[in-house]
Amino acid sequence: MLTLELTRLIENKGKPWVSELESSRHMLWEAQWRRIDEVAAELRQTQPESFRVVQGRGRNGERKQFWPFTKTLRRKRYGRKRIVMVHERADLADSPRFLVTDALPWESGRIIETWSFRWAAELFHEFSKQGTGLAAAQVRNEEAVTRHRRLSCHAQSLLQRAPAVASTSEKFAFAEGEILSLERLGR
Repeated sequence: MLTLELTRLIENKGKPWVSELESSRHMLWEAQWRRIDEVAAELRQTQPESFRVVQGRGRNGERKQFWPFTKTLRRKRYGRKRIVMVHERADLADSPRFLVTDALPWESGRIIETWSFRWAAELFHEFSKQGTGLAAAQVRNEEAVTRHRRLSCHAQSLLQRAPAVASTSEKFAFAEGEILSLERLGR
């Protein structure tokens, strides 16, 4: 979930953002501040046709169908934002996901696909912290932080391109039920 400060920073850089909203968040709906999950439940009951099928890419890149409803609405402190209520089932029986973006002209399919990219970004970030020492930086200025981040990204690129070959060592033949003698192991 993005904070107000982070969204403003991203917007000041001229970049669009997409985030997920908690179901308890309020928005201005028909001149009333209402919880987004209550609005979604009302729409499902009174206007289910407002959730139209959209083709998009899921987390693993596969093509998938979604049933979103989207509208530009006001949020407290954030101002006008595009809200997307996304169901993954045609009967709308699943709990919807609530997405928000500052990219007002974007259609729901583009918002859903942009949001689904976050999974790859999270994996990249997790691996960078664990595998390349991104979180281990003990630097004191912005230039050093930038340099360390670049080196961590470069290290990750090298690790991803390194060949991974299965072990052919006889020492692991026991896993296939074969018992090795010490002579065969070279001892």
